[in-house]
Amino acid sequence: MKPHRTTDGRSRTRLSTLTPGIALLMALVFPRLATADPGVSYEPGYAVPPPPRYLRPPPPPPPVIVERDPYRTPGVVVTGAGFGGLILKTDRGSTVVPTYLLHVGLAVGAAEFALRTNLIPRAMELDDGGDLSLYATRATFNYRFIQRAVVHPVAGFGLESVIAAPSNGDVAHCFAGTLRVGLELAFPLSDGALALGLDTSGHLPFAASEGFPVDMSLMLGFGAYLDYRF
Repeated sequence: MKPHRTTDGRSRTRLSTLTPGIALLMALVFPRLATADPGVSYEPGYAVPPPPRYLRPPPPPPPVIVERDPYRTPGVVVTGAGFGGLILKTDRGSTVVPTYLLHVGLAVGAAEFALRTNLIPRAMELDDGGDLSLYATRATFNYRFIQRAVVHPVAGFGLESVIAAPSNGDVAHCFAGTLRVGLELAFPLSDGALALGLDTSGHLPFAASEGFPVDMSLMLGFGAYLDYRF
């Protein structure tokens, strides 16, 4: 390359004086260096960074629903009361009398050992003009099925003592075997559980003391009750 002097006395290099190889190299390199980055926008003299990206927060986790067995409480004592009826079948026929139900028990898991009492004041009239009251107390074993169900089937059996108290005579008693089936709807509480139930029970006397005033061959009870477990 030969320097060329201008009118002001400075020397410049003419492109025409470049060798063909240098001119070709400059034509290939300079356009690549001048290529702009397509991911970056530019203003005259300034490079603008890309806009920030904001990540969306993750969605909240779905609620966890814990199924609780209403009977799974620290309490083991069960007490309750109810009202129902009792069908008495005797040699003189059948009659239906109202009965009051009392219940106290000890729960162990789905099983329960309980004392159940039927109070039947003035159950029937006697031939001498008096009336007869019956009090039936039984020791029972009961079991609750399908623990996580809304309505729980229950069943039990036991041994019962029936006291007959005539208004004009001596007290007598008899023994009976019992069977019980029913349904319970339980409601969990903070310190225990409530159970609303319907049941029916059969009482089959098998031994009576001398002087028992009536010949009872069968008693069939039914009723509704409310139990509290604590």
